[in-house]
Amino acid sequence: MYHLLSGLDDLLTEDNAVSIIGNPVPYHIVDGKGALSILKKDNHLTVYDTRPKVEFESKVTGHESYKNIGSIKNAVNVEEKDFATFNYPGNKNGDVLIYGRGEAFKLAVKLSVQGYKNVYVMRGLYGMVSCAFNVEGCEDALGYLVNHEGLY
Repeated sequence: MYHLLSGLDDLLTEDNAVSIIGNPVPYHIVDGKGALSILKKDNHLTVYDTRPKVEFESKVTGHESYKNIGSIKNAVNVEEKDFATFNYPGNKNGDVLIYGRGEAFKLAVKLSVQGYKNVYVMRGLYGMVSCAFNVEGCEDALGYLVNHEGLY
């Protein structure tokens, strides 16, 4: 099943692919391995974490403490309530990686509509953590994750 979905994802996200969707999204969807590839190639990458601040800082308590999985190194926490007022970078040609839940896709649309050309979205951070432990070629992912001490 993974290979089927991965192949479909590749078909839909390759730059030279023929679009089979009438109105394709204005951003790229990546998995943990794709996000790692972007992190490795781009020193000037802007990374946004759209989760609530308490999750970004791994300070969730109680039965939801499983959400304390850290964050990507140098990520900026921008909660959905701040999307309209946040001061985004002026260079609209640079790569932007956004992760979180549904709100990450909302920010990706916002930035794309504002003219940002290279917007990538990774749903959640679990995919990158899982990639680090389970996918060949992703072993370096842990080096890009911070604030996770004792969690994995």
